[in-house]
Amino acid sequence: APVMIAATWRRAIPDNTRWERGASLFGLRPVPVVGRNQIRDRMWESLREVHRTRSARAVVVRGASGMGKSRLVHWMARRALELGAAEMIFASYVDDEEPGLSLRWAWLRAFNVVGMELETGGKLIARTLRDLDAADDVLIAATMRALQGSDDLDPASRYTLFTRLLGLFCKGRRPHIVVLDDIQWGMDGLDWIASVLAAQERSPVPVLFLCTVQEEALAEHPE
Repeated sequence: APVMIAATWRRAIPDNTRWERGASLFGLRPVPVVGRNQIRDRMWESLREVHRTRSARAVVVRGASGMGKSRLVHWMARRALELGAAEMIFASYVDDEEPGLSLRWAWLRAFNVVGMELETGGKLIARTLRDLDAADDVLIAATMRALQGSDDLDPASRYTLFTRLLGLFCKGRRPHIVVLDDIQWGMDGLDWIASVLAAQERSPVPVLFLCTVQEEALAEHPE
């Protein structure tokens, strides 16, 4: 059965019976996001549209550094997870990083193999793909090479691979939110989003891309 999504991200009536018990744990939890309801409503409505159409959407949050863009999109991903509306994959870019590195790390986290030995991680990746009904040895081998950074795929083929993986992760399950933080430094992330959106008529994928952009970095590097 299709996964249902709440009409709003807003909480129902507060559970006052849990305030005292939870107070001592406040420092262990993410600090709540206050205000910015309009952008939160727009992000939630975009996720509802992904649910309705089972196809991809993208939202870009722009602003100056330190204005809380990253916190806002991560809040959205966590809130969707709390309400059972989506799962999350995330990447965070830095200036002058190796091309493709952040997306590789995003998929390593998605497969839960960060820090594992290559052989152990490879077995987990293969088992995960087989559990997703992707018992395709060619796909499994290509995925492991791509995540090790040892593949010889051209960028377009790599984006096709990542999109296929995304479709498998979403198949029969909740849509995904893909957070791409500081994407002004990640041309590969922009190109991947463009390829996913361009393919929606023939190969729809239920994913919401949430991207943050530092406006001052764009001004310094308009290319």
